[in-house]
Amino acid sequence: MFSTAEDLLKLDQARYGDELLSRKSKELMFKSYPEYNYSGYSVWTYNYPFTPSKPKVMERRSGILGANSVLIRFLDTNKTIIILSNNNQIQPGFFWEYGRFKRSSND
Repeated sequence: MFSTAEDLLKLDQARYGDELLSRKSKELMFKSYPEYNYSGYSVWTYNYPFTPSKPKVMERRSGILGANSVLIRFLDTNKTIIILSNNNQIQPGFFWEYGRFKRSSND
C-alpha cells in the first residue's frame, strides 16, 4: 500500500530472473485458472483482449482507504505499467474504460 513506482518496478524486474523466485514458483504464480475468473496466486494472468496480438499479461490491482494501485506486466516483452493514486482518483478495476476516472470539482 505504501510504495513508489520505482520500488514496484524493481520488484517486478527481479521476478524476471531466478534469484527472487525459482522458475517452478513463477510458473505456479502465473498459472491462470479460467474457472476462477483467470485468477491465480495473488494475480490475474490472461491474454489481453484489447489488442490484435493478445499478449499474455499478469495483473495485480489493489485499493484501500483511497490508496489505489495497478501493476500490469506483459510477460513476454518485459514491459510493465504501474499506476498509483493516493487520492482515490482512479478505480483500479476500471482504469482502462473511458469515462470511468473520477474528476475533481476543479477540472
